[in-house]
Amino acid sequence: MKTHQELLIEARHIEALGSAYADDYQRAIEANNSFAARVVMTFSGDRTRFESLRESQARASSFRIHRWIEAAMIDGALEYRLLQTEDRDDGVSVEPEFVLGSDSAFDVLAEGYELEESERLGEVLAPFMERMEAVSVADTIEPSAVEEIEQIVRAGELSPGERMHAKADIVAFLEGQLGPSEFISAVVGRHRRRQSETETISESCGERLCIDTP
Repeated sequence: MKTHQELLIEARHIEALGSAYADDYQRAIEANNSFAARVVMTFSGDRTRFESLRESQARASSFRIHRWIEAAMIDGALEYRLLQTEDRDDGVSVEPEFVLGSDSAFDVLAEGYELEESERLGEVLAPFMERMEAVSVADTIEPSAVEEIEQIVRAGELSPGERMHAKADIVAFLEGQLGPSEFISAVVGRHRRRQSETETISESCGERLCIDTP
């Protein structure tokens, strides 16, 4: 996932594009012209998903997820909108899905990256889930599996307390007591809190520096 500072930099760039769009929109309206929403960012981490294979299906169908942010004027106010769609290999046409809208480019950007991270984790954890489905009950949890997942979820970047909670969740996940969606949500949530805490500390240090500087 992106760091808080990286998100801030990208959000400022999106806001600059949004301001330019708002100016162009206003000129178009004054000239009695229509003006469509404008794409201001496309996520590069487009991913392919595979639907679960059912007995009635000859094979599983796959689809690639595309996600982007557009600037739009909604009721006279600038809004950043996160949308996504699917390109399917079975020919099914899928309309773009609205995910989130906000006047904060940062919030929409952060949501997009969290969705990307959740999907990445789903992909890399798939082999563990398949292994768990192959056996009804896990008699023992291999330490190597715990360590591998700790690396996947970047537990080393967390505080000591959060690392302990993360390890407990990993064991619960491998034992089948914690579902994949719940586990991934917990992982993403921990890193979100870590980024917020890091930013809060940085802001506090900056404020103290300003106060102490003659």
